[in-house]
Amino acid sequence: MSNDERPIPRAMRLPLFADFATVRRFYCDMLGARELSRAEASESDVSLRFLVGSQMIAVRADVAPAPRVTTVEVPDRLAVAERCWDAGYAVYADEADAAGEVFVIDPLGYVIQLVTP
Repeated sequence: MSNDERPIPRAMRLPLFADFATVRRFYCDMLGARELSRAEASESDVSLRFLVGSQMIAVRADVAPAPRVTTVEVPDRLAVAERCWDAGYAVYADEADAAGEVFVIDPLGYVIQLVTP
């Protein structure tokens, strides 16, 4: 089992997708993503899939977040970061450098780097 597929101990696990609405709100409302159909997913599939620009992101509540950063293109990364911050999400950015890196943490702990094409 790879490091990014290590199960989270039940005591530390969020309730299964704590609530789908929270995850959807983050990806769709904050990042401007489109949720991909679950039509092909099995009943036991606990992942949600989103398309942010051309990047597909799959998130799961039953495994630890991958120890890597997922980079997504958004039209205005600083505006998206501000929207996330105002909504209460963790945002990491170098305020002194408008060209610096910008990261947000999704409701399940996944790290998302925002870039503007």
